[in-house]
Amino acid sequence: MESWEALNGYDRLATALEDAAREIGGDFAALAKLVLPDRRGRWISTYGASSSRLARMELRSGLGVGGMAIRLGVPYQASAEKNAHMLGECPVMLAERLSAAIAIPLPAPGNGYGSSVLVVGRREAHSFEELEIRQISTKTPLWIELSSLWRYDGGKWNVMKNGGVG
Repeated sequence: MESWEALNGYDRLATALEDAAREIGGDFAALAKLVLPDRRGRWISTYGASSSRLARMELRSGLGVGGMAIRLGVPYQASAEKNAHMLGECPVMLAERLSAAIAIPLPAPGNGYGSSVLVVGRREAHSFEELEIRQISTKTPLWIELSSLWRYDGGKWNVMKNGGVG
């Protein structure tokens, strides 16, 4: 396998999403980035997605597990044990048939738009333990770095060259 540094932006993100899911016993992971000043965003990439619907979904502050993490600015968990209503209200959980999910908000580097959210989910399991949430949260700098490489242009995501500088 190639070294991390030799991977392009697409492969780095795909590898990191798979690692995040597997590390805490999830079978789904996705990264979304806010692209509009009204705090709405788009999903950049997924691991373990069972449908293509997520690519067409918009992330909105306060809506669903990812949107709640963005609104509150702290990790947000959804499961039957924690907040069962979210299972039927969260578009991502419905589309991917998740029984539990954790969303980690990722601040934008600097003060511009571009904050992101990482969502990791399970289809057939219990809610996440506090240790698992801390474990995934320790990699926030990696996720901020990865999300800063992406720009939404003309209805699709593009990896910026030169480490996110254009």
